[in-house]
Amino acid sequence: TTGATLAQLAPPTKGAWVSAGFLPGDRVAVATGVAGSLTLRLFDRAGKHLREIALGAGRSAWLGAPWSADLLPFSTYVRATGKGATGSRSELRTVDLASGRVRVLGKGLTPAAGSSVRSTGDDRIAAGAPASRLFRAADGALVRVDEAGRQTPVLPLRH
Repeated sequence: TTGATLAQLAPPTKGAWVSAGFLPGDRVAVATGVAGSLTLRLFDRAGKHLREIALGAGRSAWLGAPWSADLLPFSTYVRATGKGATGSRSELRTVDLASGRVRVLGKGLTPAAGSSVRSTGDDRIAAGAPASRLFRAADGALVRVDEAGRQTPVLPLRH
């Protein structure tokens, strides 16, 4: 490796929150949050733009390990809603990279692996591997999440 820049996938943007990760099929996903809205851009290995997908409201995206070649879980922080609600909460979603469909699976969940705006993450988890289904619940417990959003406790935070 030479350390040379091959492509700039996320140009500097004031107020933007950016995270990125590698995907199956020699692709790269770049999630950008600007002014409370999230966008996912897909690139090939040479940096050629393939597709852009609107991910909905959110400040930033924490990309999880892919569940398959075209199903990517991610968490974002959205404004809390409801009577007396303040601040923000995490929300687990999936995006189908082929169709662009985004689904909300649950609240209070963040990927146990993947990349966020604060961490480059760990791209060594293969798409579909059991570890790609692991998430941290709001109480800190480790849970397994299926495609319907059902949570199965794996490790509790406390005994």
